[in-house]
Formats: sequence, C-alpha cells, structure tokens
Amino acid sequence: MSKAFGSNKLLISLPALALIAGFLLGALAPPIHSSANMVQPQTMTSDSSIIPVIDITLYNKDGSIASKYIKAGDPPTLNFIKTTYLSWLYAFRLKNVVNGTDLIAESGSVKMVKDWEYHCAFYDKSGEFYLTYPSLKIAIGSGTTPPSIHDYALENKLAEFPVTFYVVHYNSTHMWFTVMGSYHPSTQMTINEVGLFIYYKYGNSLYDWFMLFRDVLPSPLTIEKDQTIVVKYSLYVKYS
Repeated sequence: MSKAFGSNKLLISLPALALIAGFLLGALAPPIHSSANMVQPQTMTSDSSIIPVIDITLYNKDGSIASKYIKAGDPPTLNFIKTTYLSWLYAFRLKNVVNGTDLIAESGSVKMVKDWEYHCAFYDKSGEFYLTYPSLKIAIGSGTTPPSIHDYALENKLAEFPVTFYVVHYNSTHMWFTVMGSYHPSTQMTINEVGLFIYYKYGNSLYDWFMLFRDVLPSPLTIEKDQTIVVKYSLYVKYS
C-alpha cells in the first residue's frame, strides 16, 4: 500500500546590548497572535521570485551522458518552509511562534518542535554512511503520485544516498545554492520520483528525517548497474 499523500551547526552571536534591546522591544511590541496581523500574499506584487530546480544526469561507465533531465517550478513541501524559519529561531521561545511547529517525518509521524530547546539541521549519527557528510540526503523511488506540498516521504523509496556537495552562486539577476549527491546501483532499477531530505533536530536529543522537496519525473528513468545517477537540487532567488 502506498503512503497517503496530500504529498555543522549555526551559531548566531549578538552583542549584549542588542540582545537586551531586542527583549525590551519585544516586550513593548503589540501582540501578533492574530490572522489580522498577517500579510496576505495575494495582495502583494513583486519582481522577485524563488524557484526550485532539480537537475538529474545519468552517466555511463565511460563518463559519457546517457540522459539528462532538468525541471523547475515544482513547489517544496510544508516541511521546507517550517524547517527554514524554525532554523532562524534556533532555541527561541516558541510561545511567540504562530503555527508551523509541527513537522511530519519520513516515517509519517508528526514531530512537534520542542519549546525552549535547540532546533536546527543536524548530522545523522545513526550510522557511518552519513557521519562524514552534512545533514541532507537524496532518495529515489518508483512512485508516480503527483507532488504536493503535503508530501513527507517518497511513495515507494528504492534507494537513498548522502548529499556530498554544496555551493552558493550569484549574478546580476539571481542568487542560488545547489546541493548534489550521486548513486551507483548494484542492480538495474527504474525510478519515477526523487526527494531531498534534511536530518533535523526538533528538540534536545530528538532528530528525524524530513522531506523538503519531492519531484515526479515525466517518464520512468532506468538506471543500469554500470551507470551513475547524479542529482542536483537548486534554489534560485530572482531579485532583478
């Protein structure tokens, strides 16, 4: 039965004076726990945009390219936006956070981010496979259900592999970061879906994998056992 789809360390130091001022200003600020204080996106116009892109290249044993696929525009999951802004908060008191403290793990279980505890991307300490890499992995599978912001796992995962490359670029119109991982299967496999996951700490000594992106290919991709698949995920910010 397929899953139901609707689907290291950052340390910020602030001067003591600014910290005290921030607490004072926060104490004096009006309450924001009301939908009336939230900006409604449909009323905004802007030339800026954020564009996710997936780039898949299949290499033959001799290094030649067997096939290539690039797609832009599929939405990230709700886990993406939640882990992004929760990482900004780090260990801030969650009583000031309106919504977004519930994350759905790859297993399908709901994980509530803990109040007054550290929450951030973390490394997978469960096995040597990920210990030498940062906290992202790529998974490939055979599911064909269209992607949704409510996705939390691949429909039918066949394999996973760590992200081993990170880079940031910019030019006169865009800035973007790219993460990349590669996989060499031991037997032939055919895939239809790809996902990017983060190993996220949502409380003290509490960690799990959460899916950030899921993409479904327009047609099945067969990977032979002597081929290598390279998957790149990029997030572009257009500002001009």
